[in-house]
Formats: sequence, C-alpha cells, structure tokens
Amino acid sequence: MIVAASILNSEDFFTASLFQEFEANLYTVFGFSYADLKTTLDRTDTPERKGYSVDEELKVAFEEGGTPQLRWMMKNIVINLSYIFLSQELGRHATFEEWVSTVESFDVGIGRMDMDPSHLDGLGEILMVSDQDPRTQ
Repeated sequence: MIVAASILNSEDFFTASLFQEFEANLYTVFGFSYADLKTTLDRTDTPERKGYSVDEELKVAFEEGGTPQLRWMMKNIVINLSYIFLSQELGRHATFEEWVSTVESFDVGIGRMDMDPSHLDGLGEILMVSDQDPRTQ
C-alpha cells in the first residue's frame, strides 16, 4: 500500500497489516481504495478553508501515539465518513442508532464501542432512543 511506505517509512509488519485492514475496510464500507479516499478528502489550503491531507492526518496520529493512535484515527475516518454518506442517503441527519446499525452491518470490526454520540453534538435530529420508546414520551 502506498501510504504505509510514504507515511511511516517502516517495515513494521503490524503497522503494514493495519494499513491493509484499513484499505479493506474502505473497500467494504465505501467501495473505494485509499487512493480514492485521498481523492475524496484531500484539498489544498485556500483563503476560505484550511487544507486537509489524509496522509498527514495519519502521519501525525502515528507520531503522537504510535500504532494504537493510528488505528483509532483510521477507525474514525471510516466512522465519520460513513455518517456523512448515510445522512446523504437518508436526506437528513442520521440518528445515532441508525449510524451504529449501519456501521456494524459492514462487519469490519467497528461498532458501538468505537462510536461516540458526542461527535454528533449540535445536530438537532439525533435521537439516542427510539421514538417508540415510552421513556421518551
């Protein structure tokens, strides 16, 4: 994988395996590769908006916390992008439960314990329990 060599300059088997798992998760959840992810998310700095680089984001994560932080960042990329795609598909902000259910349905080792509903703060349509739940009536 391109990113393993370009970011880490490492022959660490575990880290290389982590990148392979990340790319496999991208393909399973979104149907695209790491290169496609970069095409989707990377952008240069403009006067209106700060740039973004997936490579840089992962590099910083690895430098700050090693492989555990890198794994966390990779999961967050998948989790957050899945929320955006799900909300676009629904035509509204997905609820936390819809988001969890969707991510867990891909069976890529990411689930409720990896997801934080506070990431959705400020979105008025987030429901932590079902509308049918009598405790919310």
